[in-house]
Amino acid sequence: MLAPLVNNRYQSAQEVLDDLQTIIETVEPIASENNTENVSNIPRCKPTFVTPDIPPRRKRKKTKKTNKELSGNIAIIGPASGKTTYLATFGYFTNVVINTILESISPANDNSEYLAEQTEYILLSQSQFEPSRTQTTIAIIPFYYYTYSMKSRNLFNDNIKKIPVVFRDYSEYYFNVLSNNENANSKNLTDFIRDTTGINDKGILLLVDGNLPREDEQISNALKNLQPHILAEHQQRIALVFSMFETPKLQQYRKNVEKFAEIFFPQTVNALDDLIEYKNCDVAYFACSAFGFLEEDGKLVPNVDHIHYINHEILSHWGVIKDPKHWKPFGVVAPVYWLLTGEHDKRLLKI
Repeated sequence: MLAPLVNNRYQSAQEVLDDLQTIIETVEPIASENNTENVSNIPRCKPTFVTPDIPPRRKRKKTKKTNKELSGNIAIIGPASGKTTYLATFGYFTNVVINTILESISPANDNSEYLAEQTEYILLSQSQFEPSRTQTTIAIIPFYYYTYSMKSRNLFNDNIKKIPVVFRDYSEYYFNVLSNNENANSKNLTDFIRDTTGINDKGILLLVDGNLPREDEQISNALKNLQPHILAEHQQRIALVFSMFETPKLQQYRKNVEKFAEIFFPQTVNALDDLIEYKNCDVAYFACSAFGFLEEDGKLVPNVDHIHYINHEILSHWGVIKDPKHWKPFGVVAPVYWLLTGEHDKRLLKI
């Protein structure tokens, strides 16, 4: 296409390029002169963030406080959030955290003793527990028995209170099925609901990863689907426990966990408020970290190393203890004590 132009008007291709450059140099100042005054007046688009249309939290109904002690049964449920690691940390707590409140936490059956051994080999060797296996039937999910001994709050009383507790750690599979309301008539789901809704005075420890607000709707749906099966006369206790609270962005909410839940898990909070209103449940909010902090240059930093891996072509990661010699978890005992007694012991909130 260039040859006819060169033959008819230009002597060479270079003359074509020179002419084009002259045109550009002439047009640019004109465009700049005409438009400079208006550039600052052009409206700029501000970034917008889509938030779910969630009604404001209504005034909570105050439940009648009962300090009845439960039978010691606690169901640990929830999405993937470190449930087995939480349980292992609870059983090993007094071995790594020096305190003046807890005398001891001792395994009381073969399952809890085996878990304690695994804690030494897995967590202290900077590895991670495998996710809880999906059992074919609820009946074969193991029971973990412990006895923990607490010192009296009365300075003039040297009595040691021994509290037995039994845990069952339910795979995230059951929680996911419950939240999606899939296979609602399946025997496994029916058994799971029956096993966690207070028939045996069982407290529910709902463990949620505080770093994953995107799971808010899923957790809310599970609670809504659980609601019809809860009997108001049992006054079911539910502890919503946020794990991974060693994360820097979460640390500021450690003393106001309920506020954290309202901001980042509003649908879950509304579902729990419904359980308080319509099912006479007792609900409390807690934060914990199975790994805790390290002190570096006068600052608290997470005692966690993240290991990345590919899972079904998706980049995922899991955490391990960064420095086992300075392992100091926090917040794992307070929810258990509240679930069993209905009382908040402020001493436990500090460890």
